[in-house]
Amino acid sequence: MHVLVPADDDQRTLQAALEFLDGYADDDNLFSASELDAFGAVPADGADGADAAAPPAPVSPSLGPSPSPIEDELQPATPTAASGASGGGPSNRRVRKRQKDELIYLRCRVRELEDRLARLQQSAASRGASAAPLSRPLLLPASPARSVASTASTAATSEDESRDERPSSQLISVWESVAARQYEQRQQAEVENVKLKEMLEEQIRVARSLERILKKRSHVELLQSSRASTKRLKWLRTAHPSEDAAMLDDMMRRLQAQYAQSAAIFADPTVRARGPIFRDVQVKMAEEDGVQEMYVNVLDCKILPFELREVADAFWQHLVGISERGVGSMNTLERQTHELTDDSIVRSFLVEMRAGPMKGQFRGKKCVRRFREDGRVVIVWSMLSEPLELSGELMGGLLLRQRAWIEFTPSAADPTQATQMRARYVMTPDVYDDEAPDHERKVGAVTDFVIHSVHGTLNATHQMIENVLLQSRLEKRP
Repeated sequence: MHVLVPADDDQRTLQAALEFLDGYADDDNLFSASELDAFGAVPADGADGADAAAPPAPVSPSLGPSPSPIEDELQPATPTAASGASGGGPSNRRVRKRQKDELIYLRCRVRELEDRLARLQQSAASRGASAAPLSRPLLLPASPARSVASTASTAATSEDESRDERPSSQLISVWESVAARQYEQRQQAEVENVKLKEMLEEQIRVARSLERILKKRSHVELLQSSRASTKRLKWLRTAHPSEDAAMLDDMMRRLQAQYAQSAAIFADPTVRARGPIFRDVQVKMAEEDGVQEMYVNVLDCKILPFELREVADAFWQHLVGISERGVGSMNTLERQTHELTDDSIVRSFLVEMRAGPMKGQFRGKKCVRRFREDGRVVIVWSMLSEPLELSGELMGGLLLRQRAWIEFTPSAADPTQATQMRARYVMTPDVYDDEAPDHERKVGAVTDFVIHSVHGTLNATHQMIENVLLQSRLEKRP
């Protein structure tokens, strides 16, 4: 940093001008009051010689300008100073002292500017930008007043830079609005993608059905076996698997007995002790007529924030439409409705199900009945299906029996606005052909598939019921 110091000729010129001013120091009318104010002169009563000789202290730019060297000359001169001026000695001392004071002031200004430059360079470095080098010497302002103005401008520039670095509250609010809109659009896009995926899957299922019709070929009759075991199929009594009508009639009759068991099943202390919301999946063994049977037992309890009749009707609508669209990871490939009333459903089906990495095809029949009471609705069903294929392996000689009890009652927490749903599902794999190769391993594979598919199927069922309830509630709004 360079400081311009007056040369010798400038010093002599300045000394002559000051001597000239000393000659008029006693004349109070030489300058008007406004002119004295413009130069920053002190009040008219002046100061003594000691005060005039005192060096001016450097003043921070924020507090005001430092006294100008010319201000000393505008102060009223004392008789001693006036008489000394004519001799020239005191005037020379005054000039030297004034120059010394100016040098002191300039050195202070240099230190201040150097400190400010260092701070600005440090701030620029922290922002990742290198400070541009000064290509020419820094010229000090011609007067203290101009120095203060320049300093104030530099400080204002620094404040503006700081404000530029900090985003305003209005800008933050704008970005929050943009982010909210983007998030909403993302959710809408995800929902739309799910809908498009469902449409594509539906088209694929239709195409497969058409292909299956065009390539019409004979299929093995449902549940046909040349050597059926009456002991293992004891619950079917005399009905042969190939006799569809007799088998369906027997299944429908057994639904009445299942309904009679529902009260005892859900009043069991082990079920009540689990609370209103829980799910339990277990593999158990049961002995009947001296025969050990393995089965999968599922208990599922849930509270829905809707009135009893709404929930029961929504669940029934789900059962009516499930054969058309499937549920969760289950796709309906073929279906045939034998009976459909307000309280009963009888259907044959061919479905494809997924459980993690496994995929299976099942053909079977299902009978469903609904029993409505005052303050209670019970739905029971019985299903008999045959695993045709599991993960690419043919599964001949096996049956999968399923029985279900679903009870709807007003919730104890809010009987008028919430419904308690309790369900029990029992799924039993069975062998109707003892000569089927490797049937024990196949039973284990079917059991494992059922266990892995339970949670996905139940979650999808609950979600579809909630969707039906919400859609119905929206349609009722004015």
